[in-house]
Amino acid sequence: PLSLDDMAVMYTDGLVEARRGDEQFGEDRIGDAIRRNPGISPDVFCKQLLDSANDFNQGIIADDVAILAIRKD
Repeated sequence: PLSLDDMAVMYTDGLVEARRGDEQFGEDRIGDAIRRNPGISPDVFCKQLLDSANDFNQGIIADDVAILAIRKD
């Protein structure tokens, strides 16, 4: 169960597999984004995470990407 102010984030593999050369965006970058932004609203977090993955990819990710973030108030 989520505690007060916890955020759960779900995403498709298109986000994790965004590439720059041989390197993938990966789950570590997603975890880092969550830890860097405590208290951020879920909608802003999803937008920032997608922007970060597109920047890493050096353009819009070719694969489909879905991100869902929810916070317990």
